Amino acid sequence: LMEQAEKLFRDGKKFEAYEKLQAAVAIDPEYFEALSNLGALELVANEPAKAIPHLSKALEIEPAASLVAANL
Repeated sequence: LMEQAEKLFRDGKKFEAYEKLQAAVAIDPEYFEALSNLGALELVANEPAKAIPHLSKALEIEPAASLVAANL
């Protein structure tokens, strides 16, 4: 799902990418990349209330992820 989301995002299909990332997190709630990318997309969409829980969870999983910390 992650590869599909990345391809969709590169193709400018952000909503479809978002749906794939949501599905990836639903399957594995500890999936760092999916959580991080989901939160980043939510920030781009001006949805910080949705982004913060995803980015916070990603940071719990990978505390040294400076890019995620910067997004928070």
